[in-house]
Amino acid sequence: MKPDPSLLEHLDRTWSDPPGFWGFLTTVDHKRIAARYIVTALLLMFLAGMLALDMRWQLSVPENTRMTPQLFNESFSLHGSTMLFLVSVPLMEAMAFWLVPLMLGARNMAFPRLGAFSFWLYFGGVLTLWVAHAIDITPDLGWFEYPPLSGPAYSRGTAPTSGPR
Repeated sequence: MKPDPSLLEHLDRTWSDPPGFWGFLTTVDHKRIAARYIVTALLLMFLAGMLALDMRWQLSVPENTRMTPQLFNESFSLHGSTMLFLVSVPLMEAMAFWLVPLMLGARNMAFPRLGAFSFWLYFGGVLTLWVAHAIDITPDLGWFEYPPLSGPAYSRGTAPTSGPR
């Protein structure tokens, strides 16, 4: 029995994304969401790599004045947080977004809107951390925020920084 062409057309309209920029923003296709995660994580890996090169440049010569100690600590913290929480974990999540529905033979993942929303939450976290760096309020607690850098001896007040540069 051949399916009704009007039914197939209706299903295509139902399963397709809206056209244009709004469709790009609101897609629930697991492969497109995974691609967003991958592209964002790779861009962040590049930015964190530039921070690492900048820190290495600072350490390449004794008494180098490229960075202040405060900026070095902030760069170290931002590099570590980015690589751990904004690159490594999201890349693995992107692989799951992409592969699990394909391995199960499903059209999409369970709760596709929640999966799309998770990317936008991730992107909001990226903006929160990197905009803080752009406006010069980056935390400087080190890679894992362990003492002594995160302890009271190296912090003034309740903010997670050692004070102004």
